[in-house]
Amino acid sequence: MIDEFALIERIRRRIARRDAALEVGPGDDAAAVRLGGGRRLLLTTDALVAGVHFDPARESARDVGWRAVAANVSDVAAMGGRPRWLLLSLSLPEDTAAEWVEELADGFAAAADAAGAVVAGGNLTRARDLALHVTLVGETESAPLRRCGARPGDRLFLSGPVGAAAAGRRGAAAGVRGAHELDRLRLRYLHPPFRLDAAAVLARVASAAIDVSDGLLQDLGHLADASGVGVRLRLAAVPLAFGHPRGDPALALELALGGGEDYELLAAVPVAGVALADRLCAEAGVGLYEIGEAAGDLPPGTLVGIEADGAARPLERRGFRHFDGRER
Repeated sequence: MIDEFALIERIRRRIARRDAALEVGPGDDAAAVRLGGGRRLLLTTDALVAGVHFDPARESARDVGWRAVAANVSDVAAMGGRPRWLLLSLSLPEDTAAEWVEELADGFAAAADAAGAVVAGGNLTRARDLALHVTLVGETESAPLRRCGARPGDRLFLSGPVGAAAAGRRGAAAGVRGAHELDRLRLRYLHPPFRLDAAAVLARVASAAIDVSDGLLQDLGHLADASGVGVRLRLAAVPLAFGHPRGDPALALELALGGGEDYELLAAVPVAGVALADRLCAEAGVGLYEIGEAAGDLPPGTLVGIEADGAARPLERRGFRHFDGRER
């Protein structure tokens, strides 16, 4: 089986080149290019493939279009930027209905409008499998947030509850009961929020950030690896998107830790900046949830869960991997 992250590193070593204007290259949520005067362009790209990232039989084309935008907006938000221009490339089987493509375009455009971005162009090609390839160009007027800036003692924050996307995908199989609750979680999966207000706050106070797309533990591990720190995660502090109706909090926590596709922001904030973060959040009406801290007394990349009673246990990185044979 292909090791996704090892393969990414092998590719990165072969393609990385030095460029005076390229401030951040491969390996972060987005690339950053200096423009002068403190401005940077942020560039990110992502793919949604039928049968891997979405099921055309269960998800409307409009919803697929929205999620395609959301996945890329989240990358730019994690770098502390705002989205500006989108490109959409479609790979379509010959029997794809024109009406499906039109509905996709409507959802894509609606999400772009909601995020404050403009669709600037794209491409269309015939293919065996249905897929969307999206490129987003964002902008920031300050140094971009990166995964590698967390230091021991920094507090870790989430921009919102996690686990809703996984619960919305799985529905009754995840123990969700009641039409209203299922609809709420399904909508959260299909139309992830744009955490741009939180990104603006974090751009002023955070030392490092990443978006939560592959699962909280998976992405927390990426931040820990890049920053060379360990992590203590207070499990009872992780904000859960739903309470398990059968009284099984362990399953709700499992979906929160490993479900993925929440597109929340995970950030490290130095202790000296926490009070400012609180004030900025209050002024902007933004919520941040403190969930743990970066640790210098743990081996780099180590994740340790702290139970409500203070007991510590090692945490295995869980989340989505493209080559483990599972669909999302």
